Amino acid sequence: MNVEYVPARGQKFDIGRTINFAKCDCPECDFLHCPKNNYAVKMVRKKFSVKTFWENNKEEILKLNKPKRWMLSFPGRFDLVLTYSLIDDLFDTVSFPFPKGTYWSASSPRFGHEPVEETVYRSISLARFTKSGKEFTVGTIEIEKMTVCDIDMNISQTKLANKIADTLTQLRELIFAYYEEKDADSNVGWLSPTGRHYPCGYGQHSTLADVIGGGEFHLEHEGWVKIISSDDEDGFLMHRRFPSAEQRNWLSTHGYNLEDYEYEQTV
Repeated sequence: MNVEYVPARGQKFDIGRTINFAKCDCPECDFLHCPKNNYAVKMVRKKFSVKTFWENNKEEILKLNKPKRWMLSFPGRFDLVLTYSLIDDLFDTVSFPFPKGTYWSASSPRFGHEPVEETVYRSISLARFTKSGKEFTVGTIEIEKMTVCDIDMNISQTKLANKIADTLTQLRELIFAYYEEKDADSNVGWLSPTGRHYPCGYGQHSTLADVIGGGEFHLEHEGWVKIISSDDEDGFLMHRRFPSAEQRNWLSTHGYNLEDYEYEQTV
């Protein structure tokens, strides 16, 4: 739990002095209330950003989430996954205000029957106990798709569910930003006739072409440029002989050789 000690309010005695936790020798001091030092404190949850959670758990998050490079252009095709311990730490870090009587539980494990701390989960459920003592699920947040499945939520529960879904979206953006920065020097991918670059990894051109629509043959005949190398000035292929003005601008800006294409256009 992320907490901080703050002075307790409404006390009649002086609370201007602090307890020296290392040197206080009061036998009745529990470090929350100290009669000898005439001081009381209480624990308050500290709220941190999603970025703090990311920085504290980056290594573990990246082990679970390795999006292929073409997914940077199509984030909806990337399924975010988290373990129980990461979900627990996320909720601790961000400090969501759960409505009275409501709590969270991870459900639908992705793989078999692993220890609860290591299991990868597909969804987070908002739950509460009925008067008879039975657990009742009021709504579900799909971790993979970052969407809310409204089952029986009131307004406050729906707001909370949407906050959690938004937090997961922010986390995905931080993961993508990490890989974009890591692969910043790689131009491999497809270049549309309008000059938009769709990145992919080596050997992923076919998969990306299917996601864009129509496959490689279709894209080539529609005038798309296939970028096959990042460090070779001739590292691109075209079915048509002449790139569009937008494609020529992108290619020249990124260091590719266009002399042959410029010569063909003048002939």
